[in-house]
Amino acid sequence: SFPPDPSAFMSGSRDTTIRVWDRRTDRSIGVFGKIGKTGLIHAHDGMVTCIDALNTNMILSAGMDTKVNCWDLRSLGSQGGNAPIATLSLDGSAILKVALGGAPSTAAVSTLLGLYIVDFSSTQPVPQLAVPFQDGRRIGRYHDLKWGERRSVLYAAGDDMRIDFYAFR
Repeated sequence: SFPPDPSAFMSGSRDTTIRVWDRRTDRSIGVFGKIGKTGLIHAHDGMVTCIDALNTNMILSAGMDTKVNCWDLRSLGSQGGNAPIATLSLDGSAILKVALGGAPSTAAVSTLLGLYIVDFSSTQPVPQLAVPFQDGRRIGRYHDLKWGERRSVLYAAGDDMRIDFYAFR
């Protein structure tokens, strides 16, 4: 995932951290997360499964701890100690993928149990469960989500070997 600076990229890990790296120096320039009781930094309570960022300061991370955290890139610290600006737990299952982009503060979030569209414009994110298909198919476990060029279409690829399309107005 890429923050607004093209020389930087982010990684999430089993050690529950989110790091920002500088390609020019091959080292971490900062880490997101709170310092825990053991002195280690944790962005999540379980493995980080995905990260997404747009050309804004908003970064989303998700993990096995069933939470989506919203971070502000401007709060990046080299030693951690920063908290997310918003946290959301959806249905109690692990988060597979997040994709920012429907609107400036909107994200698609895929869990083991469903697909949600979430408005992160406030500190209290507002989720909506995706509308079921008219033909009765179940909404898949989507391992990849991508917003279309015009941001009104979401492409979702899942474990059923299909790509589903969601249209938004």
